[in-house]
Amino acid sequence: MNRIAAVTTGNEEERASSKSRMVTTLLVFFLGIFGAHRFYLGKKVTAVVMLLLAIFGIVSYVFSLTLLDDSAFSIWVGIAILAGLASLLAVSIWALIDFILVVSGRMKDENGGIIKRWKQRGN
Repeated sequence: MNRIAAVTTGNEEERASSKSRMVTTLLVFFLGIFGAHRFYLGKKVTAVVMLLLAIFGIVSYVFSLTLLDDSAFSIWVGIAILAGLASLLAVSIWALIDFILVVSGRMKDENGGIIKRWKQRGN
């Protein structure tokens, strides 16, 4: 269960999440393209989208490289390589943006709480 505490900054009141910014930062840095940080924050739909994009990109790129020598499939191999690379590029940019949001303290969890604390509550 996710507890959210009210944190006052200046004139505005923000809800702070109990999730750790350190854990989120490490997850997005090492496993960002697979959406691990989004699973941790409870954003399951976007986490699954990131995971599927990464798997599609890796599988289509690697599979295409195995067919590269077969001239009968050359146009389709080229299309598959481009599709795989485009998918990996898109999910990498998405993970980079998430990394910047987490480090700057602007990422939110599933309940809209801002990931501000470097340590989890109670630690």
